Amino acid sequence: MGQISLADVRAGMVLRADVLAPESRLLLEAGTGLTESHLRVLSMWGVAQVDVEGVSRADLAERAAAELAPPDRAAVDRRVQALFRHNDPRDPVIDELLQLATMRLVRRARGETGGA
Repeated sequence: MGQISLADVRAGMVLRADVLAPESRLLLEAGTGLTESHLRVLSMWGVAQVDVEGVSRADLAERAAAELAPPDRAAVDRRVQALFRHNDPRDPVIDELLQLATMRLVRRARGETGGA
């Protein structure tokens, strides 16, 4: 599935991979169901991303965009298409940037501040 930002992780999600701190110190094992306490600890350790079961960055972008009003969603889609019109979305780096840009524009459209 891939790494997602800790800001997008919610209590109840399950880790797909171990979470390691610097020097390979194990913080949480794969298969752990995350709680609010876990999320605070990960944040304190400076963990920015984790790999959770059944969720990808593309899933998050699609879910967030689906919550927008149709005109706002269309505006986000048009802006992303304009930004990446000369790029190949099959390229993994471009795909990653496309997902990040979509999430940023969706958050802006929802009036949220901060985050990626």
